[in-house]
Amino acid sequence: MPTLFDKLNLKLQREIVVINAPSSFEPELASLMDVVMLRDAKKAKTVHFAIAFATKQAEVDALSRAVAAKAEGDALLWFGSGHRRRLVGAAVSAGGVY
Repeated sequence: MPTLFDKLNLKLQREIVVINAPSSFEPELASLMDVVMLRDAKKAKTVHFAIAFATKQAEVDALSRAVAAKAEGDALLWFGSGHRRRLVGAAVSAGGVY
């Protein structure tokens, strides 16, 4: 059975950005092996995969800009609300969010 991160298309990325993850999501993160998790997009040189949790549109906008500024290639950015197990994804590149 595919894991959540298989479904989110985490493949060869060995460094991911995780922002504002609720405590209920930590077991999912703990299941990742050989993956470095940065909790602040500013600490990443480049971003290929990010998952962020936000409850307000302004947070989504700010996080999208922060990740897009560091995106390399066709990066994946996933957003969750934190109180539902629903994620929305976007392809991100240096040119913006698509």
